[in-house]
Amino acid sequence: MKYRDRYFQEGNRPRSPLHGWAGEHVRGRKRRGCRSGYVLVMTLGLLVLSASLLVVIGRAASRSALAARSEMVDLQHRLGVLTCRRAVLDHADTILATHESKTRTVSATLTAKLKLGDEVFDLLLSDEQAKANVNVMLESADRATAEQRLVRALSGTGLGNSIRLQPAPISLSDAFAKVATTGPSTSFSISPVNEPITSFGQIFSISTPEFLLQMRGMDRAIDHLTCWGDRRINLRRTDAKSLEIVAGKGMSPVEIAKLISVRDQFLAGKLKPPAKLNAGIGQSTADKPMDPVSMILLAAGMKSGGNVGMPSFTMESKCHSLWIITHNNLRVRYDLSVIDASDKDRTRSFLLFQ
Repeated sequence: MKYRDRYFQEGNRPRSPLHGWAGEHVRGRKRRGCRSGYVLVMTLGLLVLSASLLVVIGRAASRSALAARSEMVDLQHRLGVLTCRRAVLDHADTILATHESKTRTVSATLTAKLKLGDEVFDLLLSDEQAKANVNVMLESADRATAEQRLVRALSGTGLGNSIRLQPAPISLSDAFAKVATTGPSTSFSISPVNEPITSFGQIFSISTPEFLLQMRGMDRAIDHLTCWGDRRINLRRTDAKSLEIVAGKGMSPVEIAKLISVRDQFLAGKLKPPAKLNAGIGQSTADKPMDPVSMILLAAGMKSGGNVGMPSFTMESKCHSLWIITHNNLRVRYDLSVIDASDKDRTRSFLLFQ
């Protein structure tokens, strides 16, 4: 005991396990505890900041992935539409003729469906010159009279209330060009002059693709009406409804039915050439060959341009249209392509409905 007291009196103090004085050891532990709490708060703040940055980066990555997928879908759609245009529209008349020869039926429209990748394409190919051209109707009647004719012809289809003709005004120079090209007695023109109606929006008050392509009975709104072409009716593929619309009082229902019947006989090869021509009494067909249109009209007891309002006919078409309806898991798209070889200034026209 004496040795221990003398040891402390000489100023010696016991060492701590960490080689520090006891008092300093306790005070040091307190100071280190305060530093540990500060570091914990900083660590939690850094974790929160890191989590926020990760959320922002994740959202940006998700948006980039969705944008990349949307761009991929759009690219597939554009490539599919371009492929369908080149494969179908450029050979429209040949495709329709081949279908007619296989089925032995006359049709101005042809439908098909195909799948490219994840998208399904519904195709509707039409001969525009087999339909009633609204511009021809406006040449022989005013807007109100033409609307009434359309409403009567389309009665029972639910389209009568949606007929709203909105012809654009034609400039004076275009009017003089039309008169100089066609003359006062003819009813069609193949010159590239401006037409008063150039779109379905000038015919129907509702011109959405869903409305135009909706089936009403056996027909659609666009199966009998058009505003493109050289204004002549393709006698090979037209039907009674289109003739009734475009002719008005120029042809009676009996004359239309007889003309369609004679046309069918001619296409079936059962129509014999008439013995005489209108060009001269006693002049046989051996002396002067007869074109198919004149042969059909003569066999039906009609004369081209004989009746006021009677349309001009042809046996070939230079204007065709192609509707492309694209389906996928995201949406439905509508594309309308029109090729009009009768007008050099309007050879192709593309309309996109999103």
